[in-house]
Amino acid sequence: MGFQPSPEEQFAGITHIDDKSYSLNSTELAVPSSDWNDIHLKALRVVLLECENERYSSSVLVQEVAELLGQVMEHATQVGGWRDQEAFVLSMHGTHLGLTTAHFSAAYLAYVNSSMMPQTERLWVRRSEAFDLKTRSGRARALQLSIGIFEYLRSGSAEIGLLQTIFQ
Repeated sequence: MGFQPSPEEQFAGITHIDDKSYSLNSTELAVPSSDWNDIHLKALRVVLLECENERYSSSVLVQEVAELLGQVMEHATQVGGWRDQEAFVLSMHGTHLGLTTAHFSAAYLAYVNSSMMPQTERLWVRRSEAFDLKTRSGRARALQLSIGIFEYLRSGSAEIGLLQTIFQ
């Protein structure tokens, strides 16, 4: 009888392939619709720079931008006001891992909390290539990306509320 995955591995959708590798079963990501997304995110002007191989999905982008905005709003409470902030989201879509990041200016954050957004304000959202974790090169590049993020966060240069407070 072959290898039997543990209950935790079965729950997580992990399949054992051999002594050294595992495969994560692909699942669809469902993005729930909410009144907040429908009202607030449609008012945000987003410019997307995309370097992915996967098909564009506006619902995934909306969810990622909402997560980025939620992060910086929390950061703003940690630094006590509107300061330039940045946020990162590492996301998995099937077997593809990618990074989405955005830099939010203090002016942009102030406008998000006002009743009107000027036509000149833009949010630049950057997305990495989607790394296929089924391939050895994809895993290596995803690891390099992850290490790069951690090194950047550790450097003290990141404009993230809690880290700014710690490194000051």
